[in-house]
Amino acid sequence: MQNLKKDKEISIFILMILLIPFLMIPNFVYEFSTQKNLVFSVFSFILFSYFIFKKNDEKLNFSYTHLFFLLFGFSSLLSLISVQIQNPSYINYSLNVSLYIFVIIGISLSITNSFGKNFKYIEYALMAFIITGTILAIDGLLNKFLGFDLFFGKIGDPSQRITLRTTIGNPNFVSDYLAQTIPLSIYFILKPNSKLYQKIYLYINIFLSFWVVLFAQTRSVYLGFTVGLIFFILSLLISKKDLDYKKYLISKDFWIKIFLLIFILVFLFIMFNTNTMFNKSGEVNAISRFSAMSSKSSWDERNLSWMVSIEQFKDKDYPLNKIIGGGIGTYPVYSIKYMEEIQAKNPEKYYYAWNNFKRAHNDYLQVLGETGLLGIMSISLLIITLLMRYFKILRSDIEFEKKIMISLFGWIASIIIIHAATEFALHMQPNILIALFIFSIAMSKQFSNSNKILKFNPKIIYTILVIITAFSVFFKYKDTMSEAYFKLGDAENTKMNYYIEIYQSQIPQQITQYENEIKKGQDYIKNMNPFSSEFNSLKKQIDELNEGLKKYKNLQIEYKEKAHQSYKKAFEYFLKSLDFNNNFGKSQFYLAQLFSVSEFRLEEILNTKDLNDIFEGNTSEYKYIVKDFKGQEDLFPISNPIRKDVSNLYNISTTTNEKNILLNIQMFYDQINYLESAFLSFNEKNSYRLISKLYYNIIKLYDNIEKNTNNEKLKIELQNKIKEDYKNFIYWNEKSISIIPGGWNRFPEWENVYFEYSYLSINLMGIIPSDEILNNLYNISKKEGKANYYMAKKDRGIPDKSLKLFIELYLQIPDTQIREDITKNIINSYNDVYNFYKNKEEKNEIKNSYLERYESRIKEFLDNYEYFKRKIG
Repeated sequence: MQNLKKDKEISIFILMILLIPFLMIPNFVYEFSTQKNLVFSVFSFILFSYFIFKKNDEKLNFSYTHLFFLLFGFSSLLSLISVQIQNPSYINYSLNVSLYIFVIIGISLSITNSFGKNFKYIEYALMAFIITGTILAIDGLLNKFLGFDLFFGKIGDPSQRITLRTTIGNPNFVSDYLAQTIPLSIYFILKPNSKLYQKIYLYINIFLSFWVVLFAQTRSVYLGFTVGLIFFILSLLISKKDLDYKKYLISKDFWIKIFLLIFILVFLFIMFNTNTMFNKSGEVNAISRFSAMSSKSSWDERNLSWMVSIEQFKDKDYPLNKIIGGGIGTYPVYSIKYMEEIQAKNPEKYYYAWNNFKRAHNDYLQVLGETGLLGIMSISLLIITLLMRYFKILRSDIEFEKKIMISLFGWIASIIIIHAATEFALHMQPNILIALFIFSIAMSKQFSNSNKILKFNPKIIYTILVIITAFSVFFKYKDTMSEAYFKLGDAENTKMNYYIEIYQSQIPQQITQYENEIKKGQDYIKNMNPFSSEFNSLKKQIDELNEGLKKYKNLQIEYKEKAHQSYKKAFEYFLKSLDFNNNFGKSQFYLAQLFSVSEFRLEEILNTKDLNDIFEGNTSEYKYIVKDFKGQEDLFPISNPIRKDVSNLYNISTTTNEKNILLNIQMFYDQINYLESAFLSFNEKNSYRLISKLYYNIIKLYDNIEKNTNNEKLKIELQNKIKEDYKNFIYWNEKSISIIPGGWNRFPEWENVYFEYSYLSINLMGIIPSDEILNNLYNISKKEGKANYYMAKKDRGIPDKSLKLFIELYLQIPDTQIREDITKNIINSYNDVYNFYKNKEEKNEIKNSYLERYESRIKEFLDNYEYFKRKIG
């Protein structure tokens, strides 16, 4: 302990270990790790500053692993060149990530040097991790059994897997963290001369942690834990052993400890493969979950996310990507674009595998895509040098306690390396912290004297790190505040929608009921004797009803005002969110939708002194619409200029009604402008469908003006705008069905995307020439038939709604030739999916299978298809 007074950085490090897993304000931010990243950066700043002012003459020592880690940092920095070329508006976020990597590298170097001074320091740190693991394990069990959290209180349905998130935020990362603490606990148990009370606590900790790991159902952690255990045993076997080490390994004490450890692991594993209280009567089955790793659907889904990074790396239009990658942190921006291309190449494999991937779920491939060959080579060399050092340590003459520890580090490394191939735990805190400590401690001189000595003053290094970390703290603070304001805006947006539902729907129903009752009473009372007791009684009832009516009308006004206040607050908070981080596209996405709250937005527009400020986007609410995108347009579904307005039409319109409709159209354009701007940092699948529907509404409104105006100049301009926006309507619908041609096995709302596209297109007949509409419908049906066929082969693909729609269209069209064209199109477009289900029906394979629940839909589709077959003769 005396040494701790001298080396105060150890206390700071241990405090960081104890706080980061838990230090967060509940419901303050969108992602749990955001606050933890800020806390990590702040602690790093304190540590690096301390090292500058600490009085000592010690030189920094480092390994080749540190050098390759540093090389990865520089590769992330070089990748910013690609970001500047392809999407300069995203440069701040990528710089944020790159600087954070340098902070992590700096902390790794500090851990190696600070904890390398004294083996006891390492044990203090590992015990701190174990303590956090115990708290998280208890919290995880409370999550799972009671739907309760020590820090958040009631958190939801305990039967849902996602409920087991503790203060880390995701079951996968909870299991990753706890799985790593188990070998740490085993070290202190296997360590000779450990105290009895310490061993009792550690056995309990292993029991609780492994219980939660099994509950979390993270398959790659299961695999990593199993492989790591085997790797640990092999490491013990091949390690060089002195006489004391050999005696200990064959001692009764050692084998009693091993027996108890095996008993705990085997007992819980058995309990999780039968119906017991431990797995909530069979809610989780470990073997079933583990065997699901071989599921083809699971691998196809993961494969799709991995292929995105490969496509980004080898993008022939951007050869620089092969060297320095597409830019650190860019995967979520480009993932939908590359998935669209991958699905088109192999529809049978990938149409049903689509998921809303924001990370590659394989850190090695994501490094390849984002930082190119430089990045992946540095990570590969980092792992290779780690392994070389690991085996060198096993064959060295260090104390056997350290041999046991390094062998257990091999177990932990297996968990980290395998989990990183299917998930992204190394993007999140506190998972980064524990992995960083394990790898950095293994590089210390406590295990090997092969490190190099940095010849110049380490204070220079720490001064550079302080500057870098100061910027990182600044960025992480902005990230945190941006998410905090987003959460506030989202809460107000939810309240606004709730209030609108009350005053526009619920209260009007009550008002109608009261008015009907009052009318009935007034009609009845006309024929009554005004001096009778019945008259007075009924009049009293009518008065009471009038009071009730008045109350509800006042409530309607009150809730409308509440909705208006929430609308203004939501607007303010989303804008503040973007003030802190203009790359937080989620805020842009939600802000966009506030522009369609017409009665409130129209009032704001009408109160604007100069409407040109609205049309030109000069007011504060428009400041995050990208007016001139300077990146590569082919990487995004947008084109310059993003901003659209109705200023020209407004200036030549003559009536108040025309101007009001045009202002409503401007609100739709503003929503589109924000949604398109958001694509530069937040590629949201729902934006595509939303934009297409907005263009549909715009066309209908333009048509409304065009049909009712006598202004010939305005008519000509409107007709041009209708043609232009019909092209936009087609474009965004086509993008909707090309980015996710299938995928409704996971996103059921996407099953109607083709029907919706066809339905809206048919509704534009009379505005758009029929031949254009029909040609587009033929195109839609062809794509829908293909998508449903491939989806049917994996899950379900039943275009029943579309066939019903086409029958309605067929019956409304008198032209024989057009009817014949429709019929031929239906027969050709849906032939494959029809044959698929017809074959199933004939073989009686629909009954008693997963398709039975869709039997009526399949029958309706087959009947409607055969209706067209009969027409063709």
